[in-house]
Amino acid sequence: LRAADRFIERYGCPYLNATCRANYGGVLFATGDWRNAEKELRAALELSGDAMPALRGEALARLAELRLAQGRIEEAERLLAGFEDHEAATPAYARIHLLRGNLALAVATIQRRLGVIGGEHRLEGAVLLELLGEAEIGQGQVEGAAERGRKLAEMGSTIGCRAMFARGERLRGHALAASADEAAKRHLSAALYEFARLEMPFEMARTRLLLAQALRELDPEVAEAEARAALVIFENLGANENAGGAATLLREIETKTRKQIGKATGLSRREAEVLRLVAQGMSNQDIAHRLSLSKHTVHRHVSSILTKLDLRSRAAAAAYAAQHELL
Repeated sequence: LRAADRFIERYGCPYLNATCRANYGGVLFATGDWRNAEKELRAALELSGDAMPALRGEALARLAELRLAQGRIEEAERLLAGFEDHEAATPAYARIHLLRGNLALAVATIQRRLGVIGGEHRLEGAVLLELLGEAEIGQGQVEGAAERGRKLAEMGSTIGCRAMFARGERLRGHALAASADEAAKRHLSAALYEFARLEMPFEMARTRLLLAQALRELDPEVAEAEARAALVIFENLGANENAGGAATLLREIETKTRKQIGKATGLSRREAEVLRLVAQGMSNQDIAHRLSLSKHTVHRHVSSILTKLDLRSRAAAAAYAAQHELL
């Protein structure tokens, strides 16, 4: 961008700067700097104006993808109005169709673009193929989606494109999770590792959420940790709709885990909740603040826990929780 600015100052060519800023905005979006991503994309829109519709369409498409990540679907649609046939808009339009549950329309939109570019050796194709796989999973075609993910990951590995490999592994894991295949964890974990190496926090959080969904029955403790980590990232980024989904899943996992603890120990749901916090080293005052209870109520719960479990101290309760995997 600095080189482009110097060039423009000397020769007066805004086209180069508009392109650079649109691409830079895309990089900032991918790496989690959404505030500056919007700044650069708006600069690209201003530079392109109405005289350069191709460049303007690219900047609008990237800004629409940012709006979708923020959960602002209607605004994304308004941004793309009039640019429905622009090549850069296809991923955003496909995502809008998926979010609205229009799976057949999403598939048609993606396949039309793939027919133009082909899918091989193109990062754009990788994004579209993962979206196509998501639509197929929604349609119940999980085996086809899993195979699509396998091929995409294999292609990414062959050409050394880690982003393509990560998307393929995530799609394969997503599809396997939909069919309750335990191998889903391995592929989703591989995708998470690659997105972390690429420093792409939004994609990391999306992958963690899929991991939490896949593991909620097999390993609820790990599922809870993944959902919590995803929630933190979504909240930090401002991905409000995704944050809401992560929070809902987290509550469901926590509720189920506490019910299981209660059945195993004879504790009530609230007592099981307090025991977990005691085991984490929290004081009665801290627990009261966390659960919106009075300090006296927390003291009563702790006393009841010690009595029911025949334990003499908080330390013994923490040890009991660790020994019986109740954390």
